[in-house]
Amino acid sequence: MLSKTDATLHCISCECHCQLAPEHTLRSHYCDSASFSVWPEKNIYFRKGVAERILKHHHNLLTRGFVFVDFSLPNLRNFLSNQWINNLSNANVNIILIADNRMRALANYWLKESDRIRAVIYNDDKHDLLNTKMRRIFSGMTLYDKKTPILNHVEFTILKCILDGKSAPQVSAECNINIKAVYVHKQRLEKKIGLHIYKIINTTL
Repeated sequence: MLSKTDATLHCISCECHCQLAPEHTLRSHYCDSASFSVWPEKNIYFRKGVAERILKHHHNLLTRGFVFVDFSLPNLRNFLSNQWINNLSNANVNIILIADNRMRALANYWLKESDRIRAVIYNDDKHDLLNTKMRRIFSGMTLYDKKTPILNHVEFTILKCILDGKSAPQVSAECNINIKAVYVHKQRLEKKIGLHIYKIINTTL
């Protein structure tokens, strides 16, 4: 479960840094500009990267702003339910995921699951590809990546159960599959993420 601090969202469009979620500040109601934010807010380097690589070089043609999500492996536990999407949706912004290599399959799972997410950008996208994506996103398009592996619902549920500390029999009951199938899906999950499940656990502690 996300803490109150984890659910907080501030605009980075100007020096006022108005709060957008969980509640809007009074000043933000009188702002005529689209809001841009990053979440989680703790990574100042991520915020600087979004400002320098994206916001300074592209113009948003939409009235609704965007939140750029640090969809990296250390933040994995934030993305095991749709609570984070519901929280960000309270700010009335579109969502863009910036995913590292290990998180591509999970990022595309959420892109498929939620119409509030407009695109997945990969942190190793080259300059020209990033520019092309942002022009399309800021003109109102939703971008889907058909080439990248995507977690299915069973794999997502297994990932969540294992990170919650559940045993193989508990995972079997949760997914309504036999234990042998649990291990088969677990191996497919690990292949899509590119990391053994126990290394994932250690990275996200």
